[in-house]
Amino acid sequence: MPQIKGKEKRKKTPSKEGYLGVEGMEREIVEKALAPFDDGGDGAPKMSLTKADFYALGLSGKDSSAERRRALARVLGLPQNISASALIEAINLTATKDEFDAAKNNIEENQNGK
Repeated sequence: MPQIKGKEKRKKTPSKEGYLGVEGMEREIVEKALAPFDDGGDGAPKMSLTKADFYALGLSGKDSSAERRRALARVLGLPQNISASALIEAINLTATKDEFDAAKNNIEENQNGK
């Protein structure tokens, strides 16, 4: 599920981290996030990343890897505090190669532009 800042209507205070839970999100957002699991799917091929791929891409094993993973998760609309293994799994389940490549290029451009 994407991380969306806010407070659920049914609660008096926001969560500890300040993000909405699934119950507080709009139906369309939840449906879009769950679409890859629908048997009808969109037919677009999903990723098949491995830990070795993450290492080769500098997303693990380097000093800046955690920062790069957080940036990648943010661009893909995934939780930024997700573990490396969970991020690989989430990308494999939800992102197409084109979406992943665009996100990867986005973070590389932002880092090179610093």
